[in-house]
Amino acid sequence: IEKPSDSVERERVLNEKEIKTFWENLEEVPVTEGTRLAFKLLLVLGQRRGETATAEWQEFDLNKQTWLIPGKKNKNGKPHKVPLTSLAIELLEEAKEIAGESQWVFPGLSGDKSLNPGTISQAIIKNRDTFGIAHFTGHDLRRSVASYMGELGVDEFHISKVLNHTTQGVTSKHYNRHTYDPEKRQALETWERKLKSILTGKKAKVVNLKR
Repeated sequence: IEKPSDSVERERVLNEKEIKTFWENLEEVPVTEGTRLAFKLLLVLGQRRGETATAEWQEFDLNKQTWLIPGKKNKNGKPHKVPLTSLAIELLEEAKEIAGESQWVFPGLSGDKSLNPGTISQAIIKNRDTFGIAHFTGHDLRRSVASYMGELGVDEFHISKVLNHTTQGVTSKHYNRHTYDPEKRQALETWERKLKSILTGKKAKVVNLKR
């Protein structure tokens, strides 16, 4: 299969119709139910494919509605706290029923290992017709989350915090110790309201944060 150009990969953002089609057609893709939930969580929270696929239950506090990704699992080597929205918690509760006593949120087929991040990529490649939308990658889901948050008026700096991108500058690196947890939660909840309106076709109260 010919690899798409890098420029296409960097620019791909799913439109609203594609997001709805992706979500609905996931039910027809021949993957495990855990893998299906992992796909959905990628679109709800916008975290990296590897972090999502290898998530462990010990990283989550469903009572406090947080997911603390350890530094060893992300690019900048620092722990990253992700606020959990209501839809994310629903997906995780479903995953828990499937995972049982496993330490992994999304166990692999063997049960003693997590879902392989490559499984997500292979599922996309092997089921393009079933997904019913133009070529996309797991990373394009993450980019789509970021792009919609920007469209909804979320500040670019706060989007970078949600995505756990390294912030440049001496102040950010050495002096500013604010966690931005409230701002990250607001950003993800803003996106979730938009996502739900896309999936249901009903107009929801999506507050545009642009002033």
